[in-house]
Amino acid sequence: MISLLTPHQTRSNPKIDALAARTAPGMAHFAGTGPRGETCGHCSHFDGKHQLCNKFIELTKAQRRRGAPKIKSNLAACKYFEPKPTTTKQKFARERE
Repeated sequence: MISLLTPHQTRSNPKIDALAARTAPGMAHFAGTGPRGETCGHCSHFDGKHQLCNKFIELTKAQRRRGAPKIKSNLAACKYFEPKPTTTKQKFARERE
């Protein structure tokens, strides 16, 4: 994974350093700052077809597919996490479990 911190930046807060180390370029905010156990793949901002975070694109005004780095669906959710709407079929499957 690519580090978001350069060698010239001061490492003053170990908690921020740990969050930055888990965060991939293309995420809207630090990984792990969203709901516990949720991932980018379950977020309504995640475009699974193109592996992009639409919230990142909105915040940075990056061009889709050109300026926005791809991210993995299994990354820990960030603070902008919003659950994808569930379909009736998905609700029924969860109730049966």
